[in-house]
Amino acid sequence: SSAQIAAVEKGELDLAVVFEWQDSSLGEVLMIDPTVWVTSDVHRMHEQSPLPIALYDNSGWCMDFAIRSLENRKLDYRVAYRSDTSSGLKLAVSSGLAIAPISRSNIPPDCRELTAADGFGDIDASNVVLYRRAGAKAPAVTGMADAIRDAFRNRFPPV
Repeated sequence: SSAQIAAVEKGELDLAVVFEWQDSSLGEVLMIDPTVWVTSDVHRMHEQSPLPIALYDNSGWCMDFAIRSLENRKLDYRVAYRSDTSSGLKLAVSSGLAIAPISRSNIPPDCRELTAADGFGDIDASNVVLYRRAGAKAPAVTGMADAIRDAFRNRFPPV
């Protein structure tokens, strides 16, 4: 995300959509996207003890938020898989290898959010933010920015 923001600031990109965890943004917040624990509807790994979990590799966020959310709920867990990408975490969940922290907007098919009724809850939330290069006023840029806004509005209506 920081690389895309820097590219917009340098004039290398006209638009960028990024995830940001801080509350104050210099871009346009399109939506707030909570990170939640996700399980496969088919494999139901959330019923195992200890919980098999998939985490981002080398991520302080996982320790600060994802692991803490399990420890606060006194849930036993074991790390079953690590990945550098969200796609890797989604595959781990879909295949029945583990549960994983995934943005609510990215929950894979045949998977679901683990809610308070399951003994879980939101882990964290990020802002999905649109950045536009200063001076990028071409009709194509404006049209694309409008299409991005509309896509978020139609897929994720405000609560």
